[in-house]
Amino acid sequence: MQAVDRLRAVRSGQRPVRPPPAWAHARRLLARGEHDRFLAEAPALRHQLAGQPHGPGFEPALILATGAELAARDLVVPAIATLHEGLRLLPGTPAEDEVGGGGWHALALVELLLVAGDLAAAAAWAERLAAPDRSLEVRLGATRAAAHVRSQRGEHEAAHQLLNAATGMADRSRSRLQATLVEADRAVVLAGHGRTAEAVRLLAPAAEELARPVPGGHGQLAATHAVATGSTVALAAHDAGDELGTRQLAELVGRAAGDVPRPLLRPLVLLADAAALAATGDPWAAEAPAFDAGRQAAALGAAPLAARALRLQGDLAAATGRGASAGPLYERALQEQLRLGLRVDAAATRRARSRAAASDATSDRR
Repeated sequence: MQAVDRLRAVRSGQRPVRPPPAWAHARRLLARGEHDRFLAEAPALRHQLAGQPHGPGFEPALILATGAELAARDLVVPAIATLHEGLRLLPGTPAEDEVGGGGWHALALVELLLVAGDLAAAAAWAERLAAPDRSLEVRLGATRAAAHVRSQRGEHEAAHQLLNAATGMADRSRSRLQATLVEADRAVVLAGHGRTAEAVRLLAPAAEELARPVPGGHGQLAATHAVATGSTVALAAHDAGDELGTRQLAELVGRAAGDVPRPLLRPLVLLADAAALAATGDPWAAEAPAFDAGRQAAALGAAPLAARALRLQGDLAAATGRGASAGPLYERALQEQLRLGLRVDAAATRRARSRAAASDATSDRR
């Protein structure tokens, strides 16, 4: 590490700055995998940095490392705030070399902003991270995030163009994993555009590949994406009346989640399970996982996912002849989706509400 620090300092024309003891201790904890201990000691270490030589210049690295640990635990709201702070303080400090310019931390922030439903902030950061001076991997992640934003806003052609660019980057990176992640993203875009059958056909093999158990961080990344995209397309398949596709993807989602220790996966699995139960003609049994998913998503700060759970709850109420209960659930989902700027989700909620109202009116005439 010292040799790398010195090389970076020589390249930048600066004298190397010796890391202060508090940051050196933090690095040792992270290198040894003592993540819980690091998170527990981080506030005290930050206080110590303030009184150590060159300490303030390394404070952004400590803040960003803390944000990364919070993000790994799916603590969405505090992780966003912490990463924002670290990235704001980072420019021009010795910490820039410590965190490789902060590109990966900024990309983690973008992903969290998408989970929280802050499309505007996610789009702004994605644009910055797609700059030519960023690494290929960071630009690829930023391009995928930008495609997600465009898709949620109903700009499907632009989303596909961005994914085409992402495919080219994945090819240049020679990473089969990255190429498969992009394919799964494209299936979600197709589902949002109403092309559900195509989405299921495209996602099934990609998600199967992502769901294969692989040790290490890449395996967890792959499994997490299989769950997220699989749950999204399973819900779209349920909306389209595709029982087989819904059940197939729900089973895959449960298998991919496995023992991956991420709280955010649990509501995704629950929603896929609820959709599969409803698709097989048991909407009453689907209610418990649908409501559990909504509560867990809301607690985690995953606003779009919580709103999607509300829409499914409305669907289940309508399917069991409780139109009076379905209406308020649809309205809550719609208002939240409009607040977040989720145009595609809002349009789907309006369609579901209209179908439920028409079905209810038909029942009344009988």
